[in-house]
Amino acid sequence: MRWTGLALLSALLTSSALVGCSSSEPARESKAPAREKRAEAPVAPAPRNAGGPDDPGGGGGGAAGGYEEIMRRLEEELKLSEQERKSLAEGYARSGDKSFQELNFEKARDEFQRAVDLAPGNTEYRQKLDRTRQQLSEHVPGYDRAVMEALTDRLLARKEQARIEIQDHLARGNRAVNDREYQLAIDEYTAVIEQIQWFPYHLDLEAVKGEAEVGLRRARELKKEADRARSLETVKNAKAESEVKRTEDRARRAEAIGKLFNEAQEEFERERFGISEALCDKVLQLDPNNDDAADLKEIAVMARHKQADKRILESLKKEWKWQFIKMDEKSIAQSRVVEFPDAEIWVEDVQKRIPRGIAKAERRISESERKTYAAMSSIKISLNFTDTPLPEVVSFMQEVTQLNIMIDRDVQGRRAGVRPGAGPDPEDGGPGVSRRRRRRRDHVEGSHAEGNGAGAVRRAGPDDQDHELQGA
Repeated sequence: MRWTGLALLSALLTSSALVGCSSSEPARESKAPAREKRAEAPVAPAPRNAGGPDDPGGGGGGAAGGYEEIMRRLEEELKLSEQERKSLAEGYARSGDKSFQELNFEKARDEFQRAVDLAPGNTEYRQKLDRTRQQLSEHVPGYDRAVMEALTDRLLARKEQARIEIQDHLARGNRAVNDREYQLAIDEYTAVIEQIQWFPYHLDLEAVKGEAEVGLRRARELKKEADRARSLETVKNAKAESEVKRTEDRARRAEAIGKLFNEAQEEFERERFGISEALCDKVLQLDPNNDDAADLKEIAVMARHKQADKRILESLKKEWKWQFIKMDEKSIAQSRVVEFPDAEIWVEDVQKRIPRGIAKAERRISESERKTYAAMSSIKISLNFTDTPLPEVVSFMQEVTQLNIMIDRDVQGRRAGVRPGAGPDPEDGGPGVSRRRRRRRDHVEGSHAEGNGAGAVRRAGPDDQDHELQGA
């Protein structure tokens, strides 16, 4: 196949060499060139007005048919190698040169175009193609006009398309204003102005541009007014929602206050004045300026105090009755006679008794403790005070004896507390205290001794009910 191509190429070159002065000058064609079409390799159209090797008269049909057949067979090879494509491009270039010399510029243009298609990187072929096109525009009547008409048609089409787009933007802007879509209208009017301003060719659309500018200003003003109205509406809605919320809060608070008042009334009727007072406090927490709650709280406090005083009175009444019962018991004479043995027999009998249980080991005391106990059992201080509290008596003893004397906490608690079912401590000098109990304070017998800072205080009354206080 490759050898067949080379043979055809040799035949082509031979036929081109045989065509010389015997060929006549081809007739020029004055018709306007149509749109150039590149030849699709490897098939090429038959050249016009070219004399073949068998056409000595210039343009014989036999020579032209032989040339076309050779070219067709050459271009119909299945696949040409790079060298073959190069050789074929050279053949087209030489044929184009020949046609150019014959002033057959259309044929020369086609030949150079085929050469460029086969060898795109060859600048020489491109230069020849450009030069041929230039000559074609100068020597072919109507070529420049046809080109200009084509360019004019494309420009007019582009301007018409731009005009249609601008009119569409303007119409969409007007519709957006009517629909109160002011931001969309602003965008559409802006597109109209920018396209007219930056279009590369002059467009007689000044009236359209002016209309777009007027619409743009109007759309911006309307948008500003709409934004202001929307803002006012938002504020109005927020105020309305806030007012509704405040109304609901007031209603809920009023409902809660009414419920608390009802509960306070029920507790007051049950004489549970403390709970009623607490409920009034809750009402004041919800409504600090509620005068009714403040008045009811004051009444509940007074009732609670009166109730406490009433309980104290009842307690004192019970204490009064208890004292009279004790007095009655003491006034009853003993019916049985009790006889005691002589002292010697009593002591002897006691000494003979055997202690029960586990005998306790004798506690060994130190010499200082022994001296202290001896001193406490031998030294006595008689104190005669009337209605003097025990702490003041103990303080006086500390100053006189220089001892550290402390009052036991149990004693303090018994003095501060109230016996169940009784009123205040009778020794505090409250109402209902008998003269007999007051006389218990008239005689205080204390014992003290120096040594290790130990001391004891004993308080006794006529009924021999002693209370001993110890301290260290």
